[in-house]
Amino acid sequence: MNGNWENMNGNWTLTGDYLLDGKLAQNSEVFELNLTSVTPDHFTGTYVIPADNDSQFDGHTYTSPRGTVITIEQFDPLTSYFATYAACAKDGVLIGAWFDVDGKGGDFTLERKA
Repeated sequence: MNGNWENMNGNWTLTGDYLLDGKLAQNSEVFELNLTSVTPDHFTGTYVIPADNDSQFDGHTYTSPRGTVITIEQFDPLTSYFATYAACAKDGVLIGAWFDVDGKGGDFTLERKA
């Protein structure tokens, strides 16, 4: 297992698509998040890009000798938008799927920016 999942502080690249098939589409969208560790297994965050999105993120990590999984909830208090993300860690990248209240879903990756 690669990655320090207890320290989520910093900017992260979130890449996502709208096709739930286990891989990112070529036309995937790219966003930037700023995440802050609250405890070793809890983090919060906001968008950096797009800057005009007021969504708030609340996430949790679980690490065991078998691997690492995360869950993230996204909520925009202005629009009542809500999405949930679930991922596992592989080679230092979080890879998973997301679903929202509009009935959409897809695949995503979350990578720490260099």
